[in-house]
Amino acid sequence: MPLVRFRPLDRLLLTRPSFVEYFLLAVRLKHGLIAILPGLLLCAMKDGWVRTETNLAVLLFFGLLTVLIFQALGVYNERLFSNLLRFRTMLFAWFAAFCVLLFMYKQLNLLDMFSSKSLIIWFIVSLLGFGAGRLFVLLLFRTLRNHGHFLQRAVIL
Repeated sequence: MPLVRFRPLDRLLLTRPSFVEYFLLAVRLKHGLIAILPGLLLCAMKDGWVRTETNLAVLLFFGLLTVLIFQALGVYNERLFSNLLRFRTMLFAWFAAFCVLLFMYKQLNLLDMFSSKSLIIWFIVSLLGFGAGRLFVLLLFRTLRNHGHFLQRAVIL
């Protein structure tokens, strides 16, 4: 009978955040920033930095809502790690989040400071930012895979 050695399991090893959790946090932060950055720039161009402090809280709240809507619509599921572009999912999720933004600004009477042209620019620039971010992630995955990361090293018998 073979001798089996038991090693104590470090409990902290199981509770430490993994690379995947850090990666998902970075993707969520990136999505929140991409969602609010064009609006913040439009606010700064429109009336300088005078009213931007008051709009910053609303924009940060919108960034949080965008991430929550993306989570609810399945943007952050396991297909995030696939080689698929997933532009259709991102377009639908961003359209839903932007509709919430329009509703939110209309109810708070902040929509009059943005023209319809600037709102369209905001929508398109953010959508292009989401697409560029996805292409960057796919390029990063390909580079890491070419260097030997994320390769299977175990055989299941």
